[in-house]
Amino acid sequence: MPFKLKMDPASVARRERYSVRMSDPDFKARKLATNKEWQRNNPEKWNKALTTAVRNVQKASKARRDAAAGPKPERCPICLLPFTPTGPRKAVWDHNHRTGKFRGWICCFDNRMLGMVQDSPDTLRRAALYIETDEARNPALPWQKRTK
Repeated sequence: MPFKLKMDPASVARRERYSVRMSDPDFKARKLATNKEWQRNNPEKWNKALTTAVRNVQKASKARRDAAAGPKPERCPICLLPFTPTGPRKAVWDHNHRTGKFRGWICCFDNRMLGMVQDSPDTLRRAALYIETDEARNPALPWQKRTK
């Protein structure tokens, strides 16, 4: 569902007038020169405005993305550990890099792991076989902690 910005009629009219004026090359050149001059004369204000604008766009797109993905489960489907609010076990938005489609919520740690193997199921199978073969050759001692 595309995001639509709700604007009052006065804002719509102002935007249309500005669009018409910006189609004039002379006006556009003067406007850009004025903006560049202001940016040079007010670097602190410009950096703050730019940072705020970028942050607002990122927050809006993240909120839309999270809403489209649905509710987060309580546990990571890969490691089965509960999600935490911060740190390596926080829930992150996982997607297929070829299609860009949402795959699910996983913990940050497992998301990095999938990135390291470049989302390759074959690499993950070989890694599992490698670990299982080593465990058969070198069994853990009774006092050593094993993970599942």
